[in-house]
Amino acid sequence: MPLDHTYNFFKQSVKGGFFYSSLGVLVKILVVVNVFFILRYLSIYEYGVYKLAFSLYVIGSGLLLSGLDGIVLNDVSNYLARKNRPSIKRLLFEFSGVRILLGILAWAVVFFGAQLIAVYYNAQVADYLKILSFLYLSDSLITIFDIVFKATLNFARSALIPVLNELNKFFIIIYFLLLTKGLTIQQVLWASVSATFITTGILLIYFIFKYKSSITIPKDDKYILFKTIRTYGKWAIAKSYFVNFAKNIRLWLIKIFISTEAVAIFSVAESLYANVKKIIPMQALATIIPRQLGQYDLSKFTDIYKRSAKYFLFLFTGVGLVSYFIAPIAVKIFFPKYIVSLPFFQLYLLLLLINVFALTKLTIYTMRRMKFLFLEPFIRMISVVVLGTILISNFKIWGAVIEAMLTNAIFVIIMYFYLIKQLPQLKLSLKDIFYFDIQDKMIIKMLYSNFKTYFRKKLNLLFKGRHV
Repeated sequence: MPLDHTYNFFKQSVKGGFFYSSLGVLVKILVVVNVFFILRYLSIYEYGVYKLAFSLYVIGSGLLLSGLDGIVLNDVSNYLARKNRPSIKRLLFEFSGVRILLGILAWAVVFFGAQLIAVYYNAQVADYLKILSFLYLSDSLITIFDIVFKATLNFARSALIPVLNELNKFFIIIYFLLLTKGLTIQQVLWASVSATFITTGILLIYFIFKYKSSITIPKDDKYILFKTIRTYGKWAIAKSYFVNFAKNIRLWLIKIFISTEAVAIFSVAESLYANVKKIIPMQALATIIPRQLGQYDLSKFTDIYKRSAKYFLFLFTGVGLVSYFIAPIAVKIFFPKYIVSLPFFQLYLLLLLINVFALTKLTIYTMRRMKFLFLEPFIRMISVVVLGTILISNFKIWGAVIEAMLTNAIFVIIMYFYLIKQLPQLKLSLKDIFYFDIQDKMIIKMLYSNFKTYFRKKLNLLFKGRHV
């Protein structure tokens, strides 16, 4: 099998991953600083309330039909591979219009509907939701910008979005600290909302200057977005809602069966795990996989799939081992009152091992098996509610962590067996995972050589103002 196809895939993946990783380091530093202030000035109870309010906002994001985001990115990537520019423009135009209108609708529903929560649950949480409702407006535009960046393989711009968000949030938090010498939940929420609006403004100005000459709307092939929704997009929309509901209902089960403080303790452990997982960036693959399946035959993609499984297993295992020992030191220094979260985080790290199947879901997604992908989160939601109720009520926070691990592991396994039933060639063996052949060595060597040259050029540009 020619080496260049497999190498080019990993070259694109690593290059995209580099931007997410390098800028991700800056994001993580900013996140740590911002979280440091939030956890320092909010009590454990207040942080629990803050997380619960955000969970209601995320559940409400179903009003934005957020499941369409991945579908549009996938289709735009496919159109780019086929150089079908009219369809790209038409799809992005229709998606942008729908996303903006839904953002306005979601804001209105949540902002004015928050009073129902005030009547039946808690007036404070209702006030927090009113603040968060403005995120629906800015998130709609940011999503459009991000899809364009990713589809055109402009990973540096895409990775810059969270940097701008966290940087803006940092300056706003500092402003509040200087103004009031403390932080309240309302101030933290306003910092998040204001930061996204500033980021949106910066991106909007960039887009106007960058793409104003190429913004035209083809008249042919109208309603391409609605055709997509009617054929397979509806499954992705429903799937997205169930995923968000399943992920956030867990926090409310913890509140019901334990306490608001337990929500904060679990959330810190879960956030630590999520940040460790992001060390190996997967965002670039969502764009690259559709291109590879569109351009290469199945035998070549099989080679890519199996080598990816091997590389991901060793990468995530290494990251997990390092994090197991490093994270406790960081938590004791920066967030000492959350030391109690560490045992739960360390157990969570076992979930990293299932990332050997990282390409499985993306491959099924690219194959447009939306009915199956719809069933997965629906059953996941039932699993969270049923297993969560049983385990959390009996084993408290340990039960929440065990439930999360079981739910994720079960469905990764289900997706893998579904995929190999559709494509038996992708079945993994121990040899595929643990044996390194000459191609592996050549791929690693070429990647190392290619990016060493790339970094050298960038460093020379930075420090000497010229190419090597």
